[in-house]
Amino acid sequence: MKTLYDVLGVSRAASAAQIEQGYKFSVEQLGSDTIAQDDGLIRGKAIREAYGVLSSRDRKQEYDLKLDAKEKVTYQVVEKAPTPWGMVVLLVALLIGGFSFYKYQAHRSDMERLALEAEKSKADAELAAKLAEAEQARLDQRTLYMQRQAQLDEQRRSEQARREGQQVHEQLVRADAQAARDKAMAEQQAAFNRAREEQAARIRSQNEIAAMQRALNIPIARH
Repeated sequence: MKTLYDVLGVSRAASAAQIEQGYKFSVEQLGSDTIAQDDGLIRGKAIREAYGVLSSRDRKQEYDLKLDAKEKVTYQVVEKAPTPWGMVVLLVALLIGGFSFYKYQAHRSDMERLALEAEKSKADAELAAKLAEAEQARLDQRTLYMQRQAQLDEQRRSEQARREGQQVHEQLVRADAQAARDKAMAEQQAAFNRAREEQAARIRSQNEIAAMQRALNIPIARH
């Protein structure tokens, strides 16, 4: 018993992608095979109908249930008979329309894929821009921090230099004051020494005068 799976050349366990691939392959084979025109139209119709059932999940499940119930499911093929030219033109138009629809769907899928890729590229670019902005903000913040640290270091050095200068000035002031005190004390000591020497000289002079007076007042001894 030939089933719709046999028409597309796939197994019952085939996935949706495999069914799609089997349909495309059958259509390509139909265009490349050298067969009578009527047979080609019948096979094309069978392929499209098989794909129409198996590509729909609900219709495929219903068809599988019939197969499981071992119902006789056959694909009714129209017996080969002379076909009016109008019917031939109609079938050819349907075939061309189906192929055009397939090409449109493929083109649409490509456009959707390109649109998704463009959206992804745009999102990646926006993310990269945000990361660059964040990195630049981090660098700016670090630069500002380094500038502040340099300013603080300069302030600390200036303050340290000011304190050291003030300490040196205070030491010089204390040294000058001590030198002035030492000079004053030396001058005081020198004045004191001069006064003592002058007093000692006066005392000596007075003693000499007293000695001379005593000598003058001594009577001359008589023998």
